Amino acid sequence: MPDRPALSDNEVHDRLVAACDVLGDRSGATTRGDTALKAARKALRLFQLGLVMAMEQAEPTDRPPPDP
Repeated sequence: MPDRPALSDNEVHDRLVAACDVLGDRSGATTRGDTALKAARKALRLFQLGLVMAMEQAEPTDRPPPDP
């Protein structure tokens, strides 16, 4: 498997949003499934929010250099 470049913060955020989109908004047919979906959606939203907040609070030295 070839080495792939690391994902940028924006790419990570985009993937978290995509994961949330894949889950959709349908409920589970069972309590177990519904609980799992609700927990996953909530966790993904919290991850998204946490990443955005960390990106906003990052020091300039924490950011990768701009692309040429």
